[in-house]
Amino acid sequence: MVSIYKRGSKLYLQYNVNGKRKQRSTGLEDTTANRKLLKMKVIPQLEAKIVSGEISEKPPVIFKVYADKYIELKDHKKTALEIARKVYRICNKFGKFEIKSIKRADVREFASELLKTVSPKTTRNYIGIMRAILELAIEYDEITDNVAEHISLPTHIKQEIEPFTSEEVAKLIDVSDGWFKNFLAISFYTGMRTGEVIGLMHGDINFDDMQIRVSRSIGRGKISTPKTVNGIRTVPMFSNVAPYFKKQITKSRSLYLFSNKDGRHFHGAETLRKNWSKACKDAGVEYRKIYTTRHTFITAMLKSGTVSILELAQMVGHANSEPIMKNYARFIKGEHLKIKREFDPFSVTVKPTVKYEVL
Repeated sequence: MVSIYKRGSKLYLQYNVNGKRKQRSTGLEDTTANRKLLKMKVIPQLEAKIVSGEISEKPPVIFKVYADKYIELKDHKKTALEIARKVYRICNKFGKFEIKSIKRADVREFASELLKTVSPKTTRNYIGIMRAILELAIEYDEITDNVAEHISLPTHIKQEIEPFTSEEVAKLIDVSDGWFKNFLAISFYTGMRTGEVIGLMHGDINFDDMQIRVSRSIGRGKISTPKTVNGIRTVPMFSNVAPYFKKQITKSRSLYLFSNKDGRHFHGAETLRKNWSKACKDAGVEYRKIYTTRHTFITAMLKSGTVSILELAQMVGHANSEPIMKNYARFIKGEHLKIKREFDPFSVTVKPTVKYEVL
């Protein structure tokens, strides 16, 4: 099992472990006494360790092993499919790498490649997932350093989304027909997320109280609750959108308000991309993502002044008014310029404080 051979003036040992040939120097000179020592003492001890498995060649652990573990841990999340998609892309780069061999420079290079096709925010998300996978490997004592940490990325500048004007909304609905016409009208006039509209069922529509119950969402073929806990809500049905609901109910072929030719619910927002692109082209409006229907509703409601910001937040499924102020108030352009020029902020009479009697 273990043989002796000479290299120069030194003695070496040669043996196999898990089918792989190993060689090591004994550091001993090639003498009769040293050969006898190796045969009588060193080689028997070495062979015993090989047989017992004490000396074994552990196969290198590749990055994909822990990437798969990470996906399993995230399987319960609503965003599991999106996470898996990102992990798959990371594995295209690092999947077969021995996890111990990945260097920080490799991660920086990967980030640079990502920035050519995706935003800094999305790139940061990819690196964050990779960091979590390597952190998992640290927990298993596979590695000691997380090379995905301290990766410098450019600041993300959020792209401003321009809501559709009232004229553009009318054009988009007008150039569409059939179920998609109804879908657009409902999306624009309720502010519901695309997945929530797709998830509507007949029982969610209440014409007596003019209300819509939002309790499910469909994305990437998976039925789930809305994006947030507050997403489960009841929203008002404006009178001008009620006819579109009624028309769609007569067209529906299943329990779902919107369904494909087989009567099954749509797979997700991506299923509507072709119809949406055609509508934008036919209406002659600049293409935006279909999610802009929601932005447009919120912006229009803010401009109308008919509801408070908190009431609007509840209508669209936010826990409080902060997301509205942070993400949507900026869409109201030039509203501050409509203030009367005769107004003098320093001539306003301050009303006296009303004192209440404690009973």
